[in-house]
Amino acid sequence: MSLERFFLEQPPADGSPGGRVLLLGDEAHHLHHVRRVRIGDEVALFDGSGTDYVARVVSFDRGGAVLEITRVEVAGREPAVDVTLAVSVLKQQGMDQLVDTCTQLGMKRLIPMRTGRTVVKPGGNKTERWRRIAIEACKQCGRSVVPEVEAVCDLAGVIARVRTFGFAAIASLRAKQTLLSAVPKCESVLILVGPEGDFTPEEEQAALDAGCVPVSLAAGVLRAETAAAAALAVVIQAAERRVS
Repeated sequence: MSLERFFLEQPPADGSPGGRVLLLGDEAHHLHHVRRVRIGDEVALFDGSGTDYVARVVSFDRGGAVLEITRVEVAGREPAVDVTLAVSVLKQQGMDQLVDTCTQLGMKRLIPMRTGRTVVKPGGNKTERWRRIAIEACKQCGRSVVPEVEAVCDLAGVIARVRTFGFAAIASLRAKQTLLSAVPKCESVLILVGPEGDFTPEEEQAALDAGCVPVSLAAGVLRAETAAAAALAVVIQAAERRVS
């Protein structure tokens, strides 16, 4: 039977067997009061950077739970390419679904964007909410690397970074499109996905001028959260085929 998984906000100071870690906050509450883990029980821990641990509960106090590392385990392999999704902020349900699904599929980084047709104006705590959803998705699917969730920024700020990626694409309904499965071999990919009303023609042209390649994902019009997940899956599968 697989062990319950819990998230460490920081890598342990001593991550070797015998080292001790302190689980705090919501994770400690979940371990103690929700999952009813007892002293002496073993659980799985991950620190978000790609390392997994098995640890035994030593004690509980108001500060959290103290655990002793019993072994370090090889974490699951990450995708062969780092994929950053730059997505216009969606309504809460759609954005939550996007973060959850794309974390499970292997997203490396999420850049939430404001665009000309973005309807939602996210509050200051949204970035932390999306990060927590990403952590929960990692706990559920067994992934050991938590995707980075950047602060909300304007589309122009993303376009200015296009040249820092090995390949950049924009989901398009207008331009002559390229198959996303034909992404060249590279270490990093940026995919821009617009809001429900799509990018404006001027925004799309700015992205194309910056070096983005227009791509299509389906014959019909996809929801933004579906388009992001589909694009991510296609790029990762293409990269995996090259290394297999």
